[in-house]
Amino acid sequence: MKHALLAAGVFTIVTCYSSCMYRHHGRTSFQVSESHSFYSMEAHFDENKTRKVQQFMNSELGDRNSVSFINTTTDAMITLDDKTTFYMKSNPGELKIKLNKQDNSYQSYVEIKDLCEGLKEIIGGK
Repeated sequence: MKHALLAAGVFTIVTCYSSCMYRHHGRTSFQVSESHSFYSMEAHFDENKTRKVQQFMNSELGDRNSVSFINTTTDAMITLDDKTTFYMKSNPGELKIKLNKQDNSYQSYVEIKDLCEGLKEIIGGK
């Protein structure tokens, strides 16, 4: 019985460790969802690309909106100077953006969509 519990514990630890390694090194996913009300993007990528992603977001949105995405982790609603609002959750190797189309202008929607398309190229999502 003790050997079975020990084996199960070791298996759990190895599984968790390898899952974390797989998640952060080499696996890339990029998903876009769109409905009448929402536009959203979710990406998982190698943590080494985080800085490049943050720099791109700064060049596309941050610089002209008094917002910085460099060296930050976020889980909040973001409001830009032009009143564009969107939800963003970011951690090294992960990014989620969700825009409510009904709460934003068409131009805001296009700007966020263009941002996400540029991010897809940087991240390398398929």
